[in-house]
Amino acid sequence: MKNEVLLKFSVTDSGIGIPFELQAKVFDKFFRIPPKQGAYSGHGLGLHIAQSYAHLLSGNILLTSKPGQGTTFYFELVVKVGEAGQLPLEQNKPDKSKLPEARNKIPVAGAKLMLVEDNTIALLTLETLVSQAGFNYRSVGNGQHALDLIKAEPFDLIITDLDIPGLSGLELSREIRKYEQKNQLKAVPIIGLTADDEKKIKSRCIKAGMNDAISKPIDREALEKITQAYLLASPGATIQNTPMATPQQPAADKTKSLLQLDTGPVLDVECALISLGNNADLLRATFKCMVEQEMPKSIRALETAYKAGDWLTIKKLVHQMKGGLVYCGAIKLINACHYLEQQCQAGPEDSRHSLYQELRVLIDETIAAIKAWLDSK
Repeated sequence: MKNEVLLKFSVTDSGIGIPFELQAKVFDKFFRIPPKQGAYSGHGLGLHIAQSYAHLLSGNILLTSKPGQGTTFYFELVVKVGEAGQLPLEQNKPDKSKLPEARNKIPVAGAKLMLVEDNTIALLTLETLVSQAGFNYRSVGNGQHALDLIKAEPFDLIITDLDIPGLSGLELSREIRKYEQKNQLKAVPIIGLTADDEKKIKSRCIKAGMNDAISKPIDREALEKITQAYLLASPGATIQNTPMATPQQPAADKTKSLLQLDTGPVLDVECALISLGNNADLLRATFKCMVEQEMPKSIRALETAYKAGDWLTIKKLVHQMKGGLVYCGAIKLINACHYLEQQCQAGPEDSRHSLYQELRVLIDETIAAIKAWLDSK
């Protein structure tokens, strides 16, 4: 089309190559070439994450490879051609009036964060916010892999979801503290993320060795509070590993909204945009990821568990869904997930079936609302 160009990016290595029968699997999460075919380390996440980003940009990653001859990965993107502009030279001068304020609140030099999250949307959002804040980071989707990486590399702050595969967030925190004590290392601040009410889980997080726990969605303001408490300091100051102060929320209002399925709109775009730091591009990418990847995957898993009468798995699945939905403004569906999660544990069977059917209807309505918004833009 006019004013559009096709860009092709490729990377070629001279490594061991990938057998043809394994090439279709290398993009799967946590897949690694069997050890006998190479002593290369890694967690099997890099290509999966790269493919996810390529899909979000309406592109795709492909590869060509032969054993013993290396591998070439490449992807193509269609992008619009922008108009070149020239900024006035005056704008390139620093605003000296703001220097004292900035100097009193600066990132610790070389600060590196570990982000532990297995929900694609939650991880995409967290990575974007951390990157925009100017920090380096490594992302992991598995608690055991996170522990292995922590033993291999130093980190200044760890932000971890509580409900992750491998080791849970609480187990990960306990293992990190054991490792630090055994090796006489300084305690790294650990912040837990939960899709539940933070007041209900915070004491368990602190007991497990975490510094604090906050409820999703984590937005730019929440991240700023975390970094101010643990990574931002005045020159010469030291970081204190103590829980940060958080504003108190009216518990009654929050509980009421969670237990009423008719409360709130199907899709609150303004709420989603605020959660994503008013980043319109991230909002579009998040919505596309939700309807093209996360929702279809969740539907398949839920239907399989429902047919098997496996309510424990359904409980885990709807909890995982909340972790991504909180960034999408899907108010009614979040409420339905929360209520079904509670009923899976202690509710009567008739109530569970009714709530599950309501959940499925709301999933379809939410997908339709997101697609309508995407089509309108």
